[in-house]
Amino acid sequence: MPVPRGDRVLDLVHGIEWRRCALGQKWTATECAGTPMGLALADVPAMIRVVDPRGRDGWRLPTRDEFKALGCVGCRGGATGLMPGLPASSFWTAEANATVPGRHWSIDLKTLRTFGRNEPSRRLHVILVRDR
Repeated sequence: MPVPRGDRVLDLVHGIEWRRCALGQKWTATECAGTPMGLALADVPAMIRVVDPRGRDGWRLPTRDEFKALGCVGCRGGATGLMPGLPASSFWTAEANATVPGRHWSIDLKTLRTFGRNEPSRRLHVILVRDR
């Protein structure tokens, strides 16, 4: 079970650490506040460089499996229960759809349903993860 720690969520089972808020939001000690950014997939690397200018922290997009480890379908708030104030909407994953060329996977954080037909130009929310 992931463990909230300030502006991070630790997943000790999978050895990863999450930023608790979407890009564009800030942790206020009780919830994510502010307006989350909607980004095209091509814009994500530049935003990671804003968060980690030296490139030493290893922030990246999470995989579908990493997202699913945050919560369970039917749990109160889905994955957003660990991250209050996070939009219950679609987020980019790190995965391209291998069966549909030019499309990428996203996940809905409220239902944990995945969608594999997103055009990279679509503007979705972004949350970052890094290996511990």
